[in-house]
Amino acid sequence: MLVGGVDEAGRGPVIGPMVIACVVCREGELKLLKRLGVRDSKALTPLRRRILYKSIGEVVSEIKV
Repeated sequence: MLVGGVDEAGRGPVIGPMVIACVVCREGELKLLKRLGVRDSKALTPLRRRILYKSIGEVVSEIKV
């Protein structure tokens, strides 16, 4: 089974730039992502987001931003 997650960052087109990302992974990969600490980007430091981005890319087959 495939599981998808969406996250957004920014203020939106009226106030400023916005980025939306979607990651789709297999159910087994989801457990690994949870162990890595993947969660809402606003709850993470900028450094932790950069580290997780690389880790997420190693776990899932494709990321679209």
